[in-house]
Amino acid sequence: MDQEREAKVMNNHHFLIVFYPIQGHINPSLQLAKNIVRNGARVTLATQNSGLKQIKSLPTLKGLSYASISGDQGDDDSQNRKDFSSSVLEFRCTGSQNLANLVRKFSADGEPVTLIVYTILLPWVAVVARDLQVPSAFLFNQCATVFSIFVRFFNSKDGLHHGEMDPPISIKLPALPLFSSRDLPTSLLPDDPMSGFIVPIILEHIQILEQDPASFVLINTFEGLEQEPIKEITNMKVISVGPLVPSAFCDGNDLTDKSFGGDLFSKSEDYFQWLDSKPKGSVIYVSFGSLVVLKNEQKEEILHALVEFGRPFLWFSDQPTNAKLVEEAWAIGVRAKQNGESIIERGELKKCLDIVMGGGDRGNEMKENAVKWRHLAIQAVKEGGSTYNNLKRLLDMETVIMKAIMSR
Repeated sequence: MDQEREAKVMNNHHFLIVFYPIQGHINPSLQLAKNIVRNGARVTLATQNSGLKQIKSLPTLKGLSYASISGDQGDDDSQNRKDFSSSVLEFRCTGSQNLANLVRKFSADGEPVTLIVYTILLPWVAVVARDLQVPSAFLFNQCATVFSIFVRFFNSKDGLHHGEMDPPISIKLPALPLFSSRDLPTSLLPDDPMSGFIVPIILEHIQILEQDPASFVLINTFEGLEQEPIKEITNMKVISVGPLVPSAFCDGNDLTDKSFGGDLFSKSEDYFQWLDSKPKGSVIYVSFGSLVVLKNEQKEEILHALVEFGRPFLWFSDQPTNAKLVEEAWAIGVRAKQNGESIIERGELKKCLDIVMGGGDRGNEMKENAVKWRHLAIQAVKEGGSTYNNLKRLLDMETVIMKAIMSR
């Protein structure tokens, strides 16, 4: 291959990132896309038509484009009437053929896709990629510890799942505290409302990754935070690409990049003014996650605890595995204890808030640890850091693939 053609190869990486349109999947997908584009590659982001229409303002960058791969008409009312599982199933039914058609169109237009990246809930994307002989990568938007637990449960060699819904009493991962049932992702527990839907999808994800030795996993973490859980996953190629947060808050290479840019809800600037009016480090931020289901009694206890504690708070919308890591592995928080009815009472919450927000030794240690992890996260994404090097490694892998395509 001559030098001119090789230069063309180096500058024609084309990533296709397929995501399900909920906020916790949109944000990391968009940020990964922006990071890749800044390294000179082209990225197309694809999802349901309705999802693209719901996003208020999509980022505009040279080399970044968007595509719909579903048969829905983008009718917000009809989409809102569907339950979550029906929407995911519909995306699978209509998306598979449309994704294949999109990839073929790119090839016909002289812009072949060199890697298809897909998020959780969409294992069928990997099947389409394999049928088209295009390499694929699974973008896991949670931490490496959670993915290690999923692999431990569902791997075909010695998985703990064995077709049963009941998890074992405990799981031990290297360099981490013992995980009991209460520390596992709630979707693995039989009494979780989402379990019957989520477990088969996670199982399918793991099976597909095992069956395709050319595929790999991109995880939203960094080696300084989860080196041992990453090393624990030995039967798959794993690349840490996190933290996937806007550039202004990590590497600082683009100070205008202060938002993910894919908001499903209209922005409000009021809370910025409200935050600015409060003393530094005084506001409590309450966050639950996209798909969490809380009992009404639990919501009441949380609300009363926050009001009685007397500090300002933002209620946004606890994930047990994260809680375990936050308290026992990373030492940046405390985990509230449930009562006999699996409710965290307001008195327990107030006690935990006092530890974290107060000026005691333990609270101060948590603040120091938070600063330490923030520093390590920034170092990971800066030039020479583990995530920076991993992204370069990913692009180098794509160069090899692109050369093979162009030499056919």
